[in-house]
Amino acid sequence: MIYNLKRGTGMKKRFRDVADDIQYEDLVKMRKDIDNGGHHLRAFVDSKIKEIEREEVKVCAVCGTPINPHFIDDYSLVFGRYDFKKRAFFCGLDCLNFFIAKMKDKEKERLVRAEKPGSHIGELNSATDF
Repeated sequence: MIYNLKRGTGMKKRFRDVADDIQYEDLVKMRKDIDNGGHHLRAFVDSKIKEIEREEVKVCAVCGTPINPHFIDDYSLVFGRYDFKKRAFFCGLDCLNFFIAKMKDKEKERLVRAEKPGSHIGELNSATDF
């Protein structure tokens, strides 16, 4: 399905229906781009996907409240390893603070487990600590 965001109607259309409205010259340009690796078409499709994902209603990671960015000031947090980032959305500062507190608790538990004798993680950490 393709979302009709420009007109603001929220009406969904299938690609086949939209293709009927594309002019011949644009179809020829699309075909040439596909023959040359499709870099421009891929970038266009990726940008449209990101645009739709930004417009979707998000859900608070803590309480599950739907977040509509047009009506609610929302918060987001990007976290995780550098090669695998995650994003969480929150409806308010209380939920964001709760989430961060739980993350701190989990980190403390992980460090306590790592310090126990016989733990491989603890041995690795002690070997790298100077």
